[in-house]
Amino acid sequence: PKPLMYASIFFDLRCVAGDSSLSDRIVSAIGEGTQSNKLFLRFMAQNALERSPPLGFFRRFILETDGEHSEGLNLKQRGVVPITSLARVRALESGICQPGTLERLEAVSRHHSDIAKDLANLADAFELIESLRMKSQAHQITGNREPDNLLDPDRLSALARDNLRAAF
Repeated sequence: PKPLMYASIFFDLRCVAGDSSLSDRIVSAIGEGTQSNKLFLRFMAQNALERSPPLGFFRRFILETDGEHSEGLNLKQRGVVPITSLARVRALESGICQPGTLERLEAVSRHHSDIAKDLANLADAFELIESLRMKSQAHQITGNREPDNLLDPDRLSALARDNLRAAF
């Protein structure tokens, strides 16, 4: 899992300054090399599915601790990372080297119209989870606390909790 995580980070390569032709060639080579490597893609997909949604019996939220007596839903590890990983795998499988989760989901849906609705739902789930994570971190920062990825679902409205359940 650790080497796969490092490899998956490499797939997000972007040129931030200067001539982008070298990074463009690297990204193109990555796309060509991974699209045909079914075993590698299988391991990437398996790794993406390692994290289960934080929902238990009767769709109750499963809270985690960060080791400092703080409990909540780990929005990054249980929501953002799996969606990002799945989007990356589907994009690589389709020969798409687009960085960015939402951009990948959109590009894959153009290539696979049969699953476009599922990919749109995944994009909506990603946006909701990321939005809640950012709002929670902003609230922590304004309260002079160290930001983390945990969210106490009891701080959400009933509607927001239902939407988060649906997203997971």
